[in-house]
Amino acid sequence: MDSLLNNEGLVSCIAYQILKERSCDFSKLSILLSLLMDDQIRAYVMCKDSLFFEDSIFRNERPEFLERIYLEMLPVCLNSMVILIQNYIVETDNNVLKLTEKGRAFADDISLIGSRRLENISKDVPFIIQLTENYSAADLFKSLKLSV
Repeated sequence: MDSLLNNEGLVSCIAYQILKERSCDFSKLSILLSLLMDDQIRAYVMCKDSLFFEDSIFRNERPEFLERIYLEMLPVCLNSMVILIQNYIVETDNNVLKLTEKGRAFADDISLIGSRRLENISKDVPFIIQLTENYSAADLFKSLKLSV
C-alpha cells in the first residue's frame, strides 16, 4: 500500500494527527511536517532533546539540507491542508488550523490504511509535538536557521 499512498495523502494523515493533539498555524504545522516526513531528519530529531541543530549534520556538513526539505514540503503541506479543509476535517479560526466537529469524530486507527511508513512517522508525532510545544513558528524558523 505504501506505493499507492501519495505524499499529500500521507501528509494529510500526519497533519490530522498533529491537529488532533494541538491546533496550530500553518507556518508551524509546515515545519513540523517537514521534520517528520524526511526519514533522516526525523531519525536525528528523535535522538535529541532540543531543536538547536548547530552541531548537527544539517547545520555543519549540509546546511542547506533542512531548508531544502522544508521548501520541497511546503506545496505538499499546502495541498494537504486544502484536502482536509475541503473535506471539512480542518478549519481555520483566526489563522489557526484546528479540527472541525467532523474531524474530531474521524477514525483514529491509521493501521487500517496498511502503510508502514505512515505508522513509523505517526509513532513519532507525540515526541515532535512535545519538543516544539513551547516554540512559535517564528521561534522554530530561528532555531532551525531557516531563512525562508
